[in-house]
Parts: sequence; structure tokens; C-alpha cells
Amino acid sequence: MVATHTLAREAVSPADAEMGDDGGVVVTWGDGHVSLYSAGELPAVFGSNRVAARQPMPEGVGISRSGGSPAAGDIPLEQLVASGALEIDAGLGQEQYTEQVLDNLAAYGLAFVTGVEPSAAATRALLEGICFARATHYGDFWDFTADLEHGDTAYTNLALRPHTDGTYFTDPPGAQILHCLEHDGSGGDSVMVDGFAALDALAAARPDHFDLLSSTPLRWTYVDANDVYSAVAPAVTTDAAGALRQLRFNNDDRDGFPDGDASTVAAYYEAWTHLMGLVNDANAPWTATFKLLPGTVCFFDNWRTLHGRTAFTGKRRLAGAYYSAQDLASRHARIKRA
Repeated sequence: MVATHTLAREAVSPADAEMGDDGGVVVTWGDGHVSLYSAGELPAVFGSNRVAARQPMPEGVGISRSGGSPAAGDIPLEQLVASGALEIDAGLGQEQYTEQVLDNLAAYGLAFVTGVEPSAAATRALLEGICFARATHYGDFWDFTADLEHGDTAYTNLALRPHTDGTYFTDPPGAQILHCLEHDGSGGDSVMVDGFAALDALAAARPDHFDLLSSTPLRWTYVDANDVYSAVAPAVTTDAAGALRQLRFNNDDRDGFPDGDASTVAAYYEAWTHLMGLVNDANAPWTATFKLLPGTVCFFDNWRTLHGRTAFTGKRRLAGAYYSAQDLASRHARIKRA
């Protein structure tokens, strides 16, 4: 191991770079040292800290991630979900379904594993076999009904508008898992929204709105009888190249403007309202509404995919957990290197 911050400047400055025989890169550093980076290593070494870049949908399928809002002729997200294209059979075995789940999360922000016993024990075994769960004030695994155990509308039978979870954490959960173990009433349909596709549409229509949402820090807050959490961050985060990295969106968690710049408040609210209209458009091609049934476990990227539900009656029991984005990236990297 080398402490690179202690090296002379020329040692960490490339003198030459050329393509390798395998499609990788050969870098010669200023001190003469030569580094070989295979094609498979390049995304991890030089790309973002997510192992797999989010990819466009296969041609003619789903929401186009090639830029802009979904192109005419692409299959809307709801039809994609209904087609079963994002489903993975648990019978494939742990290694096979783990890789496919992580591939789908990285590419599309959504994945399903079918054929799972509708029990808390089987759900926990499945999710922990993929990656260890992230513990929060909700615990590291949930098995809950509408009992108001926490001061959160998820623990009611009310309709929930599409949102992301944990906006009030400095590092929001990277992914979430939900499994409906039982429901003896009506309603309770799941709503999923590709937030990045909605942001593409917003940026195309009003670039100034996108700039405000990605540059203005907000305070996000959660308070109940036992806990107080607060974080300051913009609603939209991009990487150095301007690619979308993270969306925080929950109107119930949105607090104030810590910088107190009154001159931007009115314009910001206009931008926020614009985005809210897009993510709450049930007919938009980036929105899917479906019934999550016992036996099917839903995985979604909490930095990209918003989730909600319709109001419901009867007893509805769910199990689930969070994953850390970095832990999933590590798991994905190990699989791809095998």
C-alpha cells in the first residue's frame, strides 16, 4: 500500500497514457511507474463511486436514459413492470439473483424477486443474502402494519405521495426493500416513479428550475417522541460531470432554507412545485402503479426511484429494510470481479 498524499507531485502526474491490448489503459507516471487498468476496472477506478453507470433501457423497452424525457415509442414504466422484464426468480439461486438484482438497480432503479415465501424470516434471509442491511432508528429490519409505531405516515393507512426516504440523514439509504406479506382489504397499490426521468423532463423544460434544485441547500428534518434527525443538502445532487447522482424528495421532511436567502425563495418554490407536479403525474411514462403481492419482493434505488402508495383498508403487513449505497456498490464490485 502507498500513501499517495505523501508522493512527490511528479509521481502522481501522468506522463503518458495509451490503450492496452484488452481495451484497458496503460498509464506511465512522472516517476516512471507504469499502471495497467483493465477494461473491467475502468468504471471503478475512473468513474463514479457507483460500480455500474445507469444505463439506457434496452431498445424499445422502458424509459430511455439516453437523455431528455422518454422518447416516443418507448414502453412506459408501468408497462415495463407489468411485462415482468424486471422480475428475477428466487429459484435461480442466491448468486444468480443477487447479480441480476444489483444489475437492475444500477441500470433501472427497480427490481423484483419472485417466488419468495411470504414470511418475515424468508424476506430477511433473502435480503441479507444479497447484502447486509443498514440499521436506522427504524431498526435493521421491519415487519409492520398501520399501527403508528413511529411518527411517520408510512405507519398509517393513508395515501403516500411519491417520495424518497431518509432525506434527513446526511447519507440517505441507497436502496430499499419491501415485501407485502399479507393484505385482507382493498387499495394499497404501490406507486414507483423514476425520479431521474422526471428530472430530465424538468431540465429540458426549465433549466433554471433544475439549477435551483441542484444548487440551493435545504434543511430536511425528522422529529418524533424519541428521535431528532436533520441534514442540509440540495434536493438534486450531480457528479462532477453533471450526471444525476441523487434525488432527495419528501415534502413532509422539507424544512427551511438554512442560508436564509429570501431573494431565491419564491423562485425555488416555483421549481419545487414544478418537480412535484411531474413526480405526482400518475399518467407520466416514468410512473408505475401496481399491486405488490405476497411472494414478490420489490427492490428500488432510493437515490433515484420515488415510492408511494394509495390509501387502503384492512390489515396490510409489510416487511423490509434499507441498504447503504456504498455497501451495495461493494457487493456489486465483488461479483463483477469474480
